[in-house]
Amino acid sequence: MKLKRRRAVEVPPKIRSFINSVTAVPLENIEGPLKGFVWEFDKGDFHHWVEDNFLDSDPPFPREAVLQVLRVIRIILENCTNKHFYSSYEQHLSSLLACTDADVVEACLQTLAAFLKKTVGKYSIRDAALNSKLFALAQGWGGKEEGLGLIACAIQNGCGPIAYELGCTLHFEFYASNDSTDDIPALKFARAFGSLATRQQYACIRLYAFIVLVQANSDADDLVSFFNTEPEFVNELVSLLSFEDVVLEKIRILCLLSLVALCQDRSRQPTVLTAVTIGWATWNPIQSHAEGH
Repeated sequence: MKLKRRRAVEVPPKIRSFINSVTAVPLENIEGPLKGFVWEFDKGDFHHWVEDNFLDSDPPFPREAVLQVLRVIRIILENCTNKHFYSSYEQHLSSLLACTDADVVEACLQTLAAFLKKTVGKYSIRDAALNSKLFALAQGWGGKEEGLGLIACAIQNGCGPIAYELGCTLHFEFYASNDSTDDIPALKFARAFGSLATRQQYACIRLYAFIVLVQANSDADDLVSFFNTEPEFVNELVSLLSFEDVVLEKIRILCLLSLVALCQDRSRQPTVLTAVTIGWATWNPIQSHAEGH
């Protein structure tokens, strides 16, 4: 890990004690001291949490250790105002996004979101590989026209047999100079499509990726390309909010956060407002009818 250091800092004893308890155990057992971590410190300073010798090591991490490390990093980022000094997170999280474990991928995206939360000014992703992976994850299985829209993929029996087969299938062309990592997100989505539970988790992953992409994307062309492929995406985000009985609450919350992220861009506010207005006009008569019975 690389850190931009401005000054020497004295680490508070309570934080130093916790860091020592973590670095004293072998990496394969690191999830143990991290499991009970909660924020019980004063206002955070990210410089307090950097242990260069420990973080410069790069052995393979067991799954549970990775999840606990990401959870603790997320808590620290949410409680430190000067987190922009964490300069190498993009490379590390980009590597972890290639993991085949959905929980690790989701935890990576949650950590990215924590970094962007309350960041001073507009932050842009500089790592081209990370930006590419976020774009691929945000695309999911396909568009509404193919029967693979967000709503169809998030509910039981939402897809017809043709769309179901398409969602489970990955088509690609291989070239000698091709970077195989480009196909990893599509492969993950194809493997996850057969089960409703995994499909719903990857719907969450897709929405997390979309939120991060919108909040930290300096390349407007990527978002233009995304919406050209899926022109109904904003309408689907709004529509999913009304599926209270059949769609996971977590998915509906992420839809709402996606709309909030879009509204931070003034040029997209009219699109969101129109979709919400039409959605409300549709829901209100239905709700009134249901309450009358």
